[in-house]
Amino acid sequence: MWILRSYRWRRRLIAAFLVIGIAVPLVYLGIHLSTPGNPENANGPEVRGYTQPKKAPFTRAKQRAVRGVLAAFIKRRSRGRTLCVPGASQHRA
Repeated sequence: MWILRSYRWRRRLIAAFLVIGIAVPLVYLGIHLSTPGNPENANGPEVRGYTQPKKAPFTRAKQRAVRGVLAAFIKRRSRGRTLCVPGASQHRA
């Protein structure tokens, strides 16, 4: 075999076999070990004791009350003023 007598061809074959020897098993393992999951249980496992949260109405009046505070956070004109906006637990009754 004249290919194996040449140093250049031996070097090319070794490089090609190394690439193929590494790439083919990785591709095989990637295809073989990838599991798409169970199509009947697309949501994952069931959690015991879980109840669906109730929908809390966000009325127009509440939206208007929040609009100013939200604008202050988004604009960030005055960082000191924006960060000092009190939360619901900090309001005085």
